[in-house]
Amino acid sequence: MFCCCQESSKDELVIPAQIMQLPSSAGLPMEDPLTSVTHEPSNGKAEEQQPPPPPPRDSVTTPKESVEIQNANTFRITLEKEGNMPIGLDTVARKQPPALKIKKVKDGLVQKWNVSNPDLQVKEDYLILEVNGEGTDIEKMYGAISANSLLTLLIQRS
Repeated sequence: MFCCCQESSKDELVIPAQIMQLPSSAGLPMEDPLTSVTHEPSNGKAEEQQPPPPPPRDSVTTPKESVEIQNANTFRITLEKEGNMPIGLDTVARKQPPALKIKKVKDGLVQKWNVSNPDLQVKEDYLILEVNGEGTDIEKMYGAISANSLLTLLIQRS
């Protein structure tokens, strides 16, 4: 057993020094004694602090492309910009209701999407109804395309 005769200051971190290991055959749950730390702040009340969460596993990655089918005529795709690769669309703005009409699919992210997803291709005359959740103003939609590296587009078939 560890005992200290010094009085700790109010802002000092107090960690218990006694750690007792029980054999696993005892049938008792084995808890890590350092999973929480008691800290006494200047107000004199003890707080329990949880350790930071573990880092994400290497095997878990965010997909560069994903799709969500809304209904028969609309679907949502997610694209991640790679370096200087353009999105690869010529569009014209429609003010009411706000949308971007696709006039041409060119070399870029969308064409790459189309090759990887032949059943959910983005084609000429389709409408982009939202960009990253923004669908109320065409200038904000264009701004979201240029400002973000991860793009989620709500597409409506023509």
